[in-house]
Amino acid sequence: MKPKDIAALRIGKQFRTINFYKKPMIFLSLLWVTSYLPIFGQIEIKSTVYLKDGSKLIGTLAKSETSGMYKLSLRNGLQLDVPVSIVRKIIQDEVKAEKSKNPGEYAFKESGLYQITSFELLHGRNFDGNFHIGFGLHHSVGYMLNRMAGLGLCVGVDNYNLNSYEKLYPIAIEFRSYLMRRHNSVFLTMQGGYSLAFKDRSAKLIMADGGWMFYPAAGIRLGGKRAGNICFEVGLKFQKARWKVDYPEYEQKYTYIQEYRRFVTKVSVQF
Repeated sequence: MKPKDIAALRIGKQFRTINFYKKPMIFLSLLWVTSYLPIFGQIEIKSTVYLKDGSKLIGTLAKSETSGMYKLSLRNGLQLDVPVSIVRKIIQDEVKAEKSKNPGEYAFKESGLYQITSFELLHGRNFDGNFHIGFGLHHSVGYMLNRMAGLGLCVGVDNYNLNSYEKLYPIAIEFRSYLMRRHNSVFLTMQGGYSLAFKDRSAKLIMADGGWMFYPAAGIRLGGKRAGNICFEVGLKFQKARWKVDYPEYEQKYTYIQEYRRFVTKVSVQF
């Protein structure tokens, strides 16, 4: 078919002409299940109309008229009357339309200052072999050089055992990297620093020394907004501390070194 072949485009009762050879419509879609979490609703039929000049149209084929025209509704709302004579083939596929509203344009702040507030659960065993659950609260302030690299400072509190005095106050340098430029992105983070510890005579803790802390993790950021995105992550936390407890009623003082290895699950809000 020669390039001059055209199809009639009808908007209401008005007719315009477009050259499909010069303006082919091509839609490409890539999906990574680790970072794209759609919510599906009703099913519709997607039609791909291949023209004899090599171009193609994608939309919903409303009906086929006996007048020699196919009626095709495009995603932008326009309706095309496509002559049967210029159509090579039509392929139809069932697709599920998204139930949720349009999430909006990608506006994640890939460079510049950031703040993250997080809550984490710590799971693991102490030196005595007993399983303990603790928690942590942290806040980070940093600067993203670009989407792939950012540096920040994190401070917070970690309670490694809810039934005891084992509280540490980490001060750490963190590195962050978001792997994809999209609303939902996998990210990597790493923290390293020193945790402070303080004695508490009311808890019979007469000496407390902190130590070095290291925390690597990976997670997913849900949302591509400029602020207010939710992040989920999992990681491992390594921490060393030394405690000395005084039991005057038993005339005994007990000193021990604890090397924590904790599995961490964390939820954060990024501003």
